[in-house]
Amino acid sequence: MSRGGYPWIKKKLMKEKAMKHQVSQYETTISGPPSPPTRHELWKFACIKKMGEFTTEAAKEIANKIDIVTSPKGKGTVIVTSSRNLPPIKRLWRLVADMEDDEQPKQLPWPPEVFNMSNKLWLLFIHKLSVDKGNDHIYGFLEPESIQKSGNKVEEIQAYIQNWMSDLNKKVYLAPYFSVAHWKLLVICPMDNIAVCICSLHKLPPMDFRQLLDRAMEGYHILKSLKLKKKMSWVSPKSHKQKGNYECGYYVLKIMHTIVDSKIVSGWTEIFIDRSPLPLEDINTIREQWATFFIDHYFN
Repeated sequence: MSRGGYPWIKKKLMKEKAMKHQVSQYETTISGPPSPPTRHELWKFACIKKMGEFTTEAAKEIANKIDIVTSPKGKGTVIVTSSRNLPPIKRLWRLVADMEDDEQPKQLPWPPEVFNMSNKLWLLFIHKLSVDKGNDHIYGFLEPESIQKSGNKVEEIQAYIQNWMSDLNKKVYLAPYFSVAHWKLLVICPMDNIAVCICSLHKLPPMDFRQLLDRAMEGYHILKSLKLKKKMSWVSPKSHKQKGNYECGYYVLKIMHTIVDSKIVSGWTEIFIDRSPLPLEDINTIREQWATFFIDHYFN
């Protein structure tokens, strides 16, 4: 939700109700002050684009059913549909609506070897893929929140990277990096002394972060009692380039999935050479995979 979250939506809906209330004051009927928007009203508004249409057909379907149940004629109506028969995205929308209603947080189990900080569900999905493929001895993951400048000191980021890589002792580390409202993927290969940046805008990370990662690599080699012969090399393959302004996260997910699924550990500039935008089918597949993984953990 990029428009300010539920507080912004609540404020907007209250303003609209207040305006309608002012108009009603000119009528003979005296009414009380407008009531705050309900949870289902907030959820419904969050699923509507600026032009008035719903973000997805699944959201529209759920909103219509909510309207039936909450309308005066629909009070007491029970709509029964087996969520198991719904596609993953529609099932996810239903779960989101349920969570908004009961306001209860949902905790997801995650293996401690993935992160030592707060987890990210989509990285868990890739970790599970690496386990299923028998590649978990190759790939490690860096927590995005622990390597971004916002909220972290430079020394903390460097210590986290070098210590985590030294402790896990993996060949390849996947590090989703968020900066200036954009996601890009960093692939760190400490044994080969190489850092790979795959960005859907074809841009490298800021210079200060590259210098930080250089120092972290030096610290890693010291911890492993290895002699660093030369400075770490940076590689930037020109892979799929996004044409919109929202898809960067999907591009990172797709690349991570491709790397782990295909067991890629080298040859980055020879493999990632397709500069065309990701097909919509690929993005939808990623959404389906993520939703399925979320639902499986939610029910378990």
